[in-house]
Amino acid sequence: MSLHLIEPPEPDSVLSLEDAKRHLRVDFSDDDDLIRSYIAAAIQNIDGRDGWLGRALAPQTWQLSLPEFCGRE
Repeated sequence: MSLHLIEPPEPDSVLSLEDAKRHLRVDFSDDDDLIRSYIAAAIQNIDGRDGWLGRALAPQTWQLSLPEFCGRE
């Protein structure tokens, strides 16, 4: 049995850049790319099968492959 991530969650569906900037009290756009990378790293660490939460934070697509199903290969 194997589970493969086909389509990861959109980072903005979990935490928008605007919400993160509001929380961080950042009102300029110089660090937007850096903040986006922090959001992506946090999602990767928390979300999905391998994340410490063990659950999906937002819609995503996974593929489950089984060696056999109902006795058939």
